[in-house]
Amino acid sequence: MAGLPALCQMLTTAERRNRPNPTLIAVFGLHIHGASRKQIADQLGISEAAVRNYITLIYKIFGLTYDPKYRGARLKMLRELARQAGLIPAEE
Repeated sequence: MAGLPALCQMLTTAERRNRPNPTLIAVFGLHIHGASRKQIADQLGISEAAVRNYITLIYKIFGLTYDPKYRGARLKMLRELARQAGLIPAEE
């Protein structure tokens, strides 16, 4: 499974509901393309704190832990995992 259907299946509101979370998916897309928390918050009309929580959840879903020393490396790893899962094109 690849692309948007796979992404929607991974980024759900709750495991038991298993419904895609449009805000979580939007945050993922903007974050993976390098948008700042402020840019994401402004574009989606949500708080930066909410964006931070969504980003934390995204990394948790992908099995990546937080370490402030490796912020850039963690984003690269997220991109690589998303590519391997077929969630984003290889050329991104």
